[in-house]
Amino acid sequence: MINDSQFFEWMVHHHINTNLPKCLPHLEGESMATRVGSPRHTENKHYDGAVFVADGEGLIERMIEDGTAWGVGSRHVSIKDAAGLSDYLNGLSNPDGGHIYDSSRRVATNVRKFRDPKGLPEGFNPYDPRVLSRLLPRDFFSDDGSIPLTELGTRGLIAIEIPLVYPEAHVFQIKQTRYGELGVGKVIHTNEHGLVEEFFFVPSGSELQDTLDPRNTIQGIYRKYVGTREGPVRVTEELRKIHPVYTPVPL
Repeated sequence: MINDSQFFEWMVHHHINTNLPKCLPHLEGESMATRVGSPRHTENKHYDGAVFVADGEGLIERMIEDGTAWGVGSRHVSIKDAAGLSDYLNGLSNPDGGHIYDSSRRVATNVRKFRDPKGLPEGFNPYDPRVLSRLLPRDFFSDDGSIPLTELGTRGLIAIEIPLVYPEAHVFQIKQTRYGELGVGKVIHTNEHGLVEEFFFVPSGSELQDTLDPRNTIQGIYRKYVGTREGPVRVTEELRKIHPVYTPVPL
């Protein structure tokens, strides 16, 4: 059984230490009103996104047999900590596609493409806002909730659909879709009940940063959720000081 909180932290560590520095040159020296630089709900091209389908032994074999995973690589890479995950992601020659993480053997394998899994619940429609509202919070795409949940993309569908068919599976994603004033994507973790936890960046001056250390220009917000298939996910925990993400060097 995967230590899902640990793997999520590895993903957050990579996002902070590898992806955010790639974005900083495009953020510094600009007013907060212009930092996003592109319309909301577009991809941030300054870093690569990633999606991992994770959990126990045999998941890879079942997904291949069911036709859910196409083009599964023959190379298995050991990932045992945050540094190992970053080494794996930084070493990819092609960041497209996705990955399967076998938590029993602690190895990752790349996948060319994930397909819609067979055996989705009867009546499941990933573009029905009533269905999605049980799995994702209203502000999943925009902090003011103005972007509808039906804007879910290909990797987002993977994060929602696969755990519904493989209940033991957890999906971890570093999103490229811009979020908030900074326009840097979230890190998310989903299971069969929908969103489990997420991490995203906020700037100084953001309403969300009222309680944060003002010495840090950029910090991280962590939220934990709980939900069931019968009702919407809801926030059970929010931490606003766990990651002093970026402190500008004094001139």
